[in-house]
Amino acid sequence: MRDEDKTNEQLIKELAALRLQNNKMLDMAENREKHYLSIAQSARNAIISADINRTITFFNGAAENYFGYSAEEVVGRPLTTIMPERFHKEHLYGLRRLSETGKANMIGKTVELAGLKKDGGEFPVEMYISMWKAGEHTFFTGNIRDITERKRAEEELQERSLFQQRLIDTIPNPIYYKDTNGLYQGCNKAFEEYTGLTINQIVGKSTFDIFPKDLADEYNEKDKALFHEKGVQVYESTVVYQDGTRRNVIFNKAVYLNINDVVAGLVGVIVDITEQVQMSREKQRLLQQAARAQRLASLSTISAGIAHEINQPLNTLKVIVDGMLYWHKRGRLLDQEKIVENLRKISTQADRVDEIIKHMRSLVGSDKTTGLEACNLNSAVSGALSILGRQLTSHKITVKKALARDLPRVLGNTNRLEEVVINLLVNGMQALDKVDSGEKEITCSTRRAGEKVVLEISDNATGVSEEIKDLIFDPFYTTKDTGVGMGLGLSIVQNVLSSFSGQIEVFNNSAGGATFRVELPAIENRAL
Repeated sequence: MRDEDKTNEQLIKELAALRLQNNKMLDMAENREKHYLSIAQSARNAIISADINRTITFFNGAAENYFGYSAEEVVGRPLTTIMPERFHKEHLYGLRRLSETGKANMIGKTVELAGLKKDGGEFPVEMYISMWKAGEHTFFTGNIRDITERKRAEEELQERSLFQQRLIDTIPNPIYYKDTNGLYQGCNKAFEEYTGLTINQIVGKSTFDIFPKDLADEYNEKDKALFHEKGVQVYESTVVYQDGTRRNVIFNKAVYLNINDVVAGLVGVIVDITEQVQMSREKQRLLQQAARAQRLASLSTISAGIAHEINQPLNTLKVIVDGMLYWHKRGRLLDQEKIVENLRKISTQADRVDEIIKHMRSLVGSDKTTGLEACNLNSAVSGALSILGRQLTSHKITVKKALARDLPRVLGNTNRLEEVVINLLVNGMQALDKVDSGEKEITCSTRRAGEKVVLEISDNATGVSEEIKDLIFDPFYTTKDTGVGMGLGLSIVQNVLSSFSGQIEVFNNSAGGATFRVELPAIENRAL
């Protein structure tokens, strides 16, 4: 029905219905606006709106708390009211750019700025700006958060980080940090000096960017294992300085974790031990030199016995030869069989002299012997006694032997084991020299004890006091008079036995003297 055909009554009813609908829509819009305003007012962040001219049109409760202004004080005033003066020029430039181009740099972005309070104080803020339209009018709304606490925490963290950096920079050992990709994330001054690079040249680089390939491969393999195990690594290696010199170092590495034990990276500390390694090598060289001198001193001590051992075959040689010359002088020729017999005797005695001399040489040069072999400990005892027997007799010492039959062999070196026995026998002989009366005895016994072969050399001298039991195997420790010994004999014994996986201990026996017990692993008939 057309409006002109409607009665006045119908038109009035439709107009009333339309007004009612408009009122409802207006109420809904007002309620929606109140709802949004309520949300904006209750927001924890400051919400501030402004028109195209940057005049404040809305200022919520949080904004009042942040800036110290009431809404009535700032609505209608320019945004520069709550901006530090140093931002005014940039703000006006942005406003002009918006009017000319319709574009604003800060729209849709989160930026950090500074807010200006009513009392003139500044505080850091984080702001997100959006632009919206109402009809033909353009407005801007800023969602602003006070980040004073966050900034303070960041500054504290930065200060703490700077303090930690200064602290590790004072450490003389090179220190570095890596992420899980093997890229350096930081280091100290010592690491910069070690690599010859600055921290800016190191951060973000891999091991292969800094070190020679052979070392980089080794370091990376170690790092992978550490990340897998999430533990600690301590190992010895080498490093190459920028001048090309190689240094001995110990790497100390550990992974450090994020929340929930997620690996964040590793920290490494490099300890230069080049000087210690050189000192250790020099010490070892000096000890070997001293051990050789000790060996010579031991031979000097038993020289009388050795001379007697050599004199015996020499005297026999002289008697045989003198006899043959005697009969020759008188014109009596010996028959051929007698001459051959005498020659055999001469050869036997010459072999004996040669054997003794070779034995002495082997003892003097036994530090050069490195090969291991199956050895009979009983043979080592017999060999040592063959050299020392006369000397012990001249010192009025009786030697008793209790050597087990079918004794398993041990892994070692015959010459070095004889040296062990000689040192222990000389030690017992010197202890008994201090005893004035009574029968002097040294007992050498061997036996099997489970998987071990045991040698015990005992004397009936005065024993070892408790105060020195833990010291007598130390290098250069001696209780003998000056010039009698260098304090290396028992140290040499312990080192030799350690190289053969053996051990030695000392204790006082029931005869009042000392017993040195040597234990070595039995090897049975295993293939070497």
